[in-house]
Amino acid sequence: MLSDREYLNFERRHLAQTTRALKTVLDSETFNQRPLMNFYRAVVAYLAFNVRRLCLQDKTLADLVAQRFDKPDPVLRETLAAVYGRLENHRKNIATLLTGMAEFERTGPKGQKTFENAARAYLDARERNRGSHTLTTWRDQVIVEADWGTIAARTDAEVEAEKALFDTVEAFMPEGLDQALAAAKS
Repeated sequence: MLSDREYLNFERRHLAQTTRALKTVLDSETFNQRPLMNFYRAVVAYLAFNVRRLCLQDKTLADLVAQRFDKPDPVLRETLAAVYGRLENHRKNIATLLTGMAEFERTGPKGQKTFENAARAYLDARERNRGSHTLTTWRDQVIVEADWGTIAARTDAEVEAEKALFDTVEAFMPEGLDQALAAAKS
């Protein structure tokens, strides 16, 4: 069984894989000519779930670091502000993607290009939002192994939900996408 810290990293790998799958489909002339409603629906559901968890986990980590680091440190204060800002941006970006998916579901196939534009905007915003500010230095000073259970916020229900959502993404991947992803990694 994975430790809480390992499980957190496992979830983030699934997030990266799902994001990469979405980007590959959007960037490909082969895949984006097919009906993709179920794939997009599965991806958006997974991203919404996982980004909610990522925000909860990162906020918990930042809060613990802030509580435990007792020296006044302007760099830490600035880094924490950047982390909290990045988390708020993640929440806004996923809300916009969910709105785009709802519109696509409402309009059907004729709304696919509009959704794909919203998905590209989400991916661009996600890339811009990737933090160059990291809590690693402070985390390593004040976070202990026992804290990772609190940070990971892992419950049986969350584990089952994550697995079901990721399995759905994989089930609805367009034919050939797994090979395209493997080729892109090598």
